[in-house]
Amino acid sequence: MLLLLLRNHPARRLTTLTAGNTLLGRVHGAPLLRRPSAPGAGFLCWKACQYSSLAAAFQPEPAYLQDAHSYPALFGVHCGSRDQPIQELVKQQAAELREAMDWYLLDENLAWPADQRRNSQSDLVDRRELLSRPEDPWVLYISLTHDPENLRHCDRELFSEVLTYIFLIVDSPQVCLDRCTRILIDMYESGVKPSNKDWIRVLRAYSRWGKVSDVHYMAGEAKRLSRLGAMFSSQPGMPLASEPTLFPHLLQTYTDEQSLFAVKMIVAEMKSFFRLDGPLYQAILEALAQVQDTNEAYRTYTELLKDGLIPSHAIYKNVLYALSLRKIVETSGHGSDSALQPSDALAEQVLAHALPHFLDASLFAYTMRVYARHNKLSHAEALTAHMQRIGLHVELRIVLTLYLLNLRHNRLDNARKIYRSLMADRTRLPDPCDAAFHRFILIAHLSCGRNFDALIQFWRTKTMGVKLDAKSLSMLVDHFAEWRPLRAHEVYVRMLQLEIEPSATTKRVIRAILEANNMEEELAEFDRREREADAKQETPPLAPPMPLVGDMYNEDFD
Repeated sequence: MLLLLLRNHPARRLTTLTAGNTLLGRVHGAPLLRRPSAPGAGFLCWKACQYSSLAAAFQPEPAYLQDAHSYPALFGVHCGSRDQPIQELVKQQAAELREAMDWYLLDENLAWPADQRRNSQSDLVDRRELLSRPEDPWVLYISLTHDPENLRHCDRELFSEVLTYIFLIVDSPQVCLDRCTRILIDMYESGVKPSNKDWIRVLRAYSRWGKVSDVHYMAGEAKRLSRLGAMFSSQPGMPLASEPTLFPHLLQTYTDEQSLFAVKMIVAEMKSFFRLDGPLYQAILEALAQVQDTNEAYRTYTELLKDGLIPSHAIYKNVLYALSLRKIVETSGHGSDSALQPSDALAEQVLAHALPHFLDASLFAYTMRVYARHNKLSHAEALTAHMQRIGLHVELRIVLTLYLLNLRHNRLDNARKIYRSLMADRTRLPDPCDAAFHRFILIAHLSCGRNFDALIQFWRTKTMGVKLDAKSLSMLVDHFAEWRPLRAHEVYVRMLQLEIEPSATTKRVIRAILEANNMEEELAEFDRREREADAKQETPPLAPPMPLVGDMYNEDFD
């Protein structure tokens, strides 16, 4: 590859002579002749020596070496004179590399992050017009860093910028990951410790190109990268995880982004390097519960018990919440070798282990969610009776779970009794016009296929003056469109009264209803509103999210 670049360069006259695996050439007057040791290779060596008279053609022209400004790029980097200090040479090559990265990012309509932007976008565009197409930045980087002496004079910002450039512009998964690996190795060899932002970019590259099925391979690769040296420690040879605040910070970042792969990879790293204590276990379980990884959450809980630690109240809640997300849990193994258990049995074990330490109604509420997942009304009623016997207050979310299960089991009289008791109970429901409460009742009816009961509940909210949110009203329109089209239009009118902007899907459904029922006046009014909205040419503000208290109304209905 090196000789191929030389051959195509305008400042060199290079002839490559190939005989089997033998290359004959001369760069700067030094012959590149490798004597083969295989049998019969003497003929190849003799044949190559016939061309020794051509070696003089490989000499560079000295004029190019003396003029550092007029000399074109060699190997894609600025050569400079032989007596030029290496610090100055590396600085010039780094400047050329940065210009090339700017050029290619502009060519792809991409931009640097705000913290790495050196010039304004308009200045970069003006400079790009004056420059011809430069060499590929990765070729420039390889040419700059192939010499360990050059590496020692490269600054931290250059590595970070190249890492960001690779993340932005490379769309080949394996190429992107391989190049990130190379950059980290170069940083280690140059004595530069990757910063927190550098590691975040690497992890985002793995998060972008990795798959959930590749978690074990990617975690092993990340472990290998993290052992390159004392990245965050003053003691050489310590692993990356010697910085105790790094992984919890990254874990929270990717949990907020709902990146399952990144969370699993970071959890595997923490388990490999740390001796986990209670707070770290709590952070891990909270992250796994939020990304809905039930299997790993329960396995982490069992590891905590094996370590002889007593779980905190938050750990118990996170484990029970994770169990409420699935009916079957892989407690050990993978694939065909995994051991499967129902989540309701595991939840009962967790609750039994927690009650001696924390006699709290919220733990019963999360266990009720597990019973709702399995549609077990009898178990939920027995658990509620047990709470009353031991003197625990039955929370609103527990009563709502009973209401939902009674609807599913077609016990409408019991469900109506629960609803009437809640409307009259100011301890559990201080505000009978609570929009979140009525939203739960509506969605419960719709999820059970009871559109008529949902319609009655909708009329009740109109009478009471409850202001429902856009999502609830849109769901009513979707469910009523085929069942009772005119009632769907009634819900649409209610949305307009509440000054809620309908979504594009809701508008298409309403237009189809108006056209199918020949409602000309309503259709004309609908078109007038559409024209007024187009005339404004501005995006309508989104409806604010519903204020939820904890996860009181966040029940699953599938």
